[in-house]
Amino acid sequence: FTVLLAIAASAAVSFAVAYGLLKADKNQEEGDLVKATADMESLKGKKSSVASTITKTLNQYVLFACDAGMGSSAMGASLVRDKFKKAGLDIKVDNVAVRDLPNHKPTIVVTQKTFKEQVEKYVPGATIITVDNFINSPEYDKLVNSLK
Repeated sequence: FTVLLAIAASAAVSFAVAYGLLKADKNQEEGDLVKATADMESLKGKKSSVASTITKTLNQYVLFACDAGMGSSAMGASLVRDKFKKAGLDIKVDNVAVRDLPNHKPTIVVTQKTFKEQVEKYVPGATIITVDNFINSPEYDKLVNSLK
């Protein structure tokens, strides 16, 4: 029993350390890509046609917000994630409860019409898209087309 407990504990510690390293590494890569793109432009002495697309895509963050942040917004986020993938857009999409919005910095928030005022208060600089239904909304295709 003691040996099994020690194995389980070491696995948990290994997982926690690996998770922390991967999270730190991911954030660093995004910043490095933007910096590397800027360095490349300065060395070439001209603007790159791809650089602005890379920077713009890395800065986009779509967040679905509903009352609890687990049910309907999760389904809507999943649908849009698939639409982005099919359209070739590499943009972060996540879901959250409306009350947790101050902990995030989305550029676009998709929410139900009843939460619009709260969302405006929590993230005043974000673009807010309101929908009647997270599952089937024509706004998703409009969003994909505008981000292309």
